[in-house]
Amino acid sequence: MIPVTRGELHIIGVESADTGAAVCVVRCVGGVARTGQAYEAGSLVLDRIEKYGHGLDAVDPPRSAKVRLLGEGVARILARTVISTDGPRRSTFGGPPEPWRAAEDAPGRGSVRAAGEVAFGRPAAAWKWSGQ
Repeated sequence: MIPVTRGELHIIGVESADTGAAVCVVRCVGGVARTGQAYEAGSLVLDRIEKYGHGLDAVDPPRSAKVRLLGEGVARILARTVISTDGPRRSTFGGPPEPWRAAEDAPGRGSVRAAGEVAFGRPAAAWKWSGQ
């Protein structure tokens, strides 16, 4: 049996949210996340944990899962934040959430080229294959 400890979940993405409930993809980054645990000073309750379509009772680091959170705190759930059983959000990952449309929009990334544009510094048309 997994011991009961504090739980910390990194919210990777929010798939759906409505009044009082949200379905999120999360990664457990601390402790053990269990169904029934209260997060964010009681404003969220972990109602369901699912992985590959199967319900689970708990998830531990470094595993990820899809979860359903219930409570009044659902309206404040943001991607790229950490929620904890210890209290209010303690940190964010990389600043405020941003919708990245493509890899070149990500901070610290260079431009991304089309697949046939350049290969190893030479135009793809310049490559000769042994069968040609």
